[in-house]
Amino acid sequence: MRYVVHIVTSVICILFPICALVYIYWDASQPKTGPVGNGVQLPSIQELIPLFSTFLLGIINLPIAIIRYKENKRKALNGQHTHPMVKLTPQFAEEQADATAMDDNLRLREAKELIFALEAEIRRKRKYAEVYIAIESIDGDKEKDIETMIQAFLSRFGAFKPGVKLDEITEPDLSKLLEYALSKQMAHDLEAMSVPEARSIIRDFMRLFDSPERTIFTNGTYNNGLMWRSIMKERHGTVYFDTGAVVLTKELIGILWIADRG
Repeated sequence: MRYVVHIVTSVICILFPICALVYIYWDASQPKTGPVGNGVQLPSIQELIPLFSTFLLGIINLPIAIIRYKENKRKALNGQHTHPMVKLTPQFAEEQADATAMDDNLRLREAKELIFALEAEIRRKRKYAEVYIAIESIDGDKEKDIETMIQAFLSRFGAFKPGVKLDEITEPDLSKLLEYALSKQMAHDLEAMSVPEARSIIRDFMRLFDSPERTIFTNGTYNNGLMWRSIMKERHGTVYFDTGAVVLTKELIGILWIADRG
């Protein structure tokens, strides 16, 4: 109802000044004598300003009122055509599933683009470290247990020991561990990047796994010193100082791992 009133009021604001202006000029064109005045008396600009203002107000508001009326009518019609008990047809359900899959693929591509940018940033600061950072969908591995999924995921890099077992870690403990692993050259405890830079990388990486059910696994802890067991493949004469995180949600698995050679 208020949308109709808005339209009617806007129309009145347009028509009233026109009618008033016609009457004023008609009346002014009538010769007058005596006390009223002699000759034609036209209105001044100051006298016409209220009429022009009202006219402009109507011109501006009328399109707005019509648009709002149409939007409200469309919403009302949509509400009438929607019923909570309507069942999806198989074709519609399939189309919805395809659209969801496309959205998931788009999000995964965007996540991989961010991973690429984070890797470049880490390598710029950690020129001599081995950096492993990736994210993948686990759609085909959902039936496997977590340990098997992690081992299968790590095997794709060719750098980790086969059959490694990682321990679950809390997010506060992980933050301390990754801050150290990113900001320090772990073999010699030399600064590699600032702590704020490390925290920014950690925050961006973990944001990719935005799920209350995410779980995190690692090979060490940090409490005023790094305690770890290396999961890197052994190389003759090489000692690895390596740690990081493997993160899982229902849909994704990812890794951020730093390895310094001693």
